[in-house]
Amino acid sequence: MADSSRKRWAGVGVLALGVAVAAVVSIVVISHRQSDPAIAAEAAAAASEVTEQDGSAKSALFIGDSYTMGPPSLPDLGYACLAATSMGWNCNLAVVPGTGFINGGPNHRLPQSAEGPESTSFYERIPSLRSRYDADVVVIDGGRNDVVYGAENVANSFVFTVEQVKAAWPKARIVVVAPWYLRDSALKATNNSGVAVPIADWLQKALRAKPDLKDVVFIDPNALGWIAGIDVAPLIGSDNVHPNAAGSRFLGDKLAATLAADGLGDTR
Repeated sequence: MADSSRKRWAGVGVLALGVAVAAVVSIVVISHRQSDPAIAAEAAAAASEVTEQDGSAKSALFIGDSYTMGPPSLPDLGYACLAATSMGWNCNLAVVPGTGFINGGPNHRLPQSAEGPESTSFYERIPSLRSRYDADVVVIDGGRNDVVYGAENVANSFVFTVEQVKAAWPKARIVVVAPWYLRDSALKATNNSGVAVPIADWLQKALRAKPDLKDVVFIDPNALGWIAGIDVAPLIGSDNVHPNAAGSRFLGDKLAATLAADGLGDTR
């Protein structure tokens, strides 16, 4: 999938982001299997597909990255769609490898870039997604590809993105899944003081500072102990990053149980 928005970051205090990012982008690169253009193309094509729809069921839209998607050739078997199926929802995937609240794609494309491949960060995709999906539930699952940009920058762009999602789907329940990996459930980002801080805590604090976003459900798999005391090795694929089939089933069960516990069983 490649949505055709190409906007600038006016209004979110991200003018300073370009300077901050330039200092770090050449230092840290997060490696994902989708950095391979051929795999990325396959993944994007698979992610653009809509699962078979039940007209009587509620509709869920998952906005995320390659972790959210699951197997590129079988996105229905990723944890997002498995959780949606458990909840009795239709599953729509809006996932682009390597993207996030700031990052526009593999190799850390930035929204400000006027050259190179089109940037498809989460907020840039919203206008196109709104024209295609009338969702009852919108789940934002990402930020893994953004931690290199610093805690403050990620928090600012995260809040802005959630606000845009809420404006686009005002009647939908909005859910955020904090950035994490099976092998690193407590991801950290460096703040302006040079201290590495848990990014999930940082994002949740920024979210709760916005009264108009008080009804947004925030899910932190690390705080909830999804993998506490569990050997995650059997749940991770051959790339040593993404969940395999067993991992997708495990995470799908965890996500569905958490959504139900947070009152998402009835979205109207």
